[in-house]
Amino acid sequence: MLCLLLLLTTDPGLALFERTVRPMLVNHCVSCHGGDKIRGGLVLSTPEGLREGGDAGTVIQAGDPSSSRLLRALEYHNPDFRMPPSGRLPESTIADVRRWIELGAPDPRPTG
Repeated sequence: MLCLLLLLTTDPGLALFERTVRPMLVNHCVSCHGGDKIRGGLVLSTPEGLREGGDAGTVIQAGDPSSSRLLRALEYHNPDFRMPPSGRLPESTIADVRRWIELGAPDPRPTG
């Protein structure tokens, strides 16, 4: 635990993941993309699923927010591709996700 705390204080990408991205995934994404329900073949409840993407391809391009489908879905620009469907997230959350992707999209969750 101490190692993770040290990493969070020195790695801004990990800090963003823990502060904003992980809670967003848990609160707005995994009910449809994790656990018992897997829509579009996309699993967001594991780091492997986040990296691999779903039926439509990858959702994160580490370091390249403009090529990341997850960010495009959160931004609500395409009326046919808006996530979460219950309503647009706050701009501050979207900005944190954008910055997290720019920082390489680190995901400290255990694999396997």
